[in-house]
Amino acid sequence: MRKAFTVLGALAMALAVVAPAQASDIGTAASCGGSETYKASVGGVGQLKIFYSGGSNNACFYHIGAAAGKAAETFVDIYKCTETSGEGQAGCTFSQYDSDGPGNWQSYAGPATVTGTANVCVLATGYIKWGGKIHEVYSGRQGCPRP
Repeated sequence: MRKAFTVLGALAMALAVVAPAQASDIGTAASCGGSETYKASVGGVGQLKIFYSGGSNNACFYHIGAAAGKAAETFVDIYKCTETSGEGQAGCTFSQYDSDGPGNWQSYAGPATVTGTANVCVLATGYIKWGGKIHEVYSGRQGCPRP
């Protein structure tokens, strides 16, 4: 029996279990790539971007402004929704997800990647802990197929 979880429930679980920060790093081996489909900034210190390429989506959360190039706890995740509509709506039932972090990254967290997304929506979230505050972006459903 396949259980479906909502993204909001998974996000609550992910934020409840926070691994200790790792040593300062420059993120993972490769940055995100493809056609940028979503971008949103938060607090002048973080920016979530979603990209699409060849049936897959990936997401990165970048340090910007005063946080650019400075180590900080950073996290990003992306979900492949089962929904095919509802652009911008909060939450979705997902069949696949990937995450990077939380880690003490120098420039960004990611990429987090989901595959087989040509005909479904995706959803991503990310944060940076800066100045004692968590600055988070939640994309809502993005990249939903057009009718």
